[in-house]
Amino acid sequence: MSKRRSWKDLTVEDFQKFYNDNYSGMSRSEVAEVDSSFYSTIKKKRLLNEVFPPNKGHKFTSWQIEDFQKFYQENHLGMSRTEVAKTNRSFYRAIETRRLQDKVFPPNQQHKFVSWQVEDFQEYYQQNHSNRSRSEVQKVDKNFYKAMIRRQILNKVFPKSKRKPKSHWGKIDNVQLELDTIIEELGRFPKAGEIKEINNSLCTVIYKYHGSLTQVKIQLGYADKEMAVLKEILEELGDE
Repeated sequence: MSKRRSWKDLTVEDFQKFYNDNYSGMSRSEVAEVDSSFYSTIKKKRLLNEVFPPNKGHKFTSWQIEDFQKFYQENHLGMSRTEVAKTNRSFYRAIETRRLQDKVFPPNQQHKFVSWQVEDFQEYYQQNHSNRSRSEVQKVDKNFYKAMIRRQILNKVFPKSKRKPKSHWGKIDNVQLELDTIIEELGRFPKAGEIKEINNSLCTVIYKYHGSLTQVKIQLGYADKEMAVLKEILEELGDE
């Protein structure tokens, strides 16, 4: 990148070209951070609005609630508040400033599952995900799936899984895909009893095609992690 440091005789068009050649797509604050000389000169000459593209945040100032709702529906439908905050910071910040989160975003689904009975989960599954497999529901409705794992009711909500060919469960990668969801929810590698409660068919194929849960733990590298932690504990005890 070729930066010029003499701004004295430059015209507005020169500043615009320099911005487009060197900082296209960067915000004012980003340019100010990487090239304070260039930014200060533009600011001093009062050319900020002529050199930089319009600040996206400004367009939200005149918006009504309906405008925010429409924009969310058209651009971020299905995304959580945190996901929107990451992908479109200026939009989320405008909503937050106006305190419109509850009017623009759909209700946080995680909360509604707290008071549900098994029958509520079953009815919701039938109405929204009938004939979808566990892995499909996990992808399209993560909060619903996690709530069932937490309550250990997957086997009561989903119909019996269609039997997959032997070659499917013989591959450790396919077992890992199923285990990852449980590990993510529990925050650790599950015990056999926990897997049986959450996903009985998974527990069955682990013992049928891979010998034992211990063998799976070793293949996936979790046994090594546990041994490393145990080694650290023993070393600490030895130092005392």
